[in-house]
Amino acid sequence: KSNLFHMLITNLIKTYSQDDIKLALIDPKHVEFNSYKSLPHLFDSLARTPEDINTLLDNCLSQVGNSNTPIIILIDELAELTFNNDAMLKINSILNNDLNSNIYLIMASQRPITIPDEIITKTKTQICFPLSQRKLPKSFPTKYTTAEHLNLGEMIFTNSTTKIQMQ
Repeated sequence: KSNLFHMLITNLIKTYSQDDIKLALIDPKHVEFNSYKSLPHLFDSLARTPEDINTLLDNCLSQVGNSNTPIIILIDELAELTFNNDAMLKINSILNNDLNSNIYLIMASQRPITIPDEIITKTKTQICFPLSQRKLPKSFPTKYTTAEHLNLGEMIFTNSTTKIQMQ
């Protein structure tokens, strides 16, 4: 999960100028995104606290239809936000408006079972990496993704019509 985020951010900032894309980074665990807090590509400051996260999401939502520059929101532990009702409502709103929006969400979680179904079902593409058996919750795999047969270096890519096992 972390490596994927670092790879995505690195490739985005190498490929696009700060005028071509904006990154909105949400790190409620205060762990992954510290090294990016001074990037010129940032839409707003790195959001860690519930107040900062809500403000960042409000600022992103205010850009719907007002800017041609895509905003890519990366959330490093969505499960940490499930207790922040305002943030979850804003994420849901972004997912509802995705066809008319320049805002894209990339969300990750080690605990997908805690994510509300309405968020999971509106997420068009899902990637599921394997976890060690001792770390899997009893209800894993979910009805949305499955990783019970994956080995190290493999993942399942799921969108609305396809489920593909990849390396």
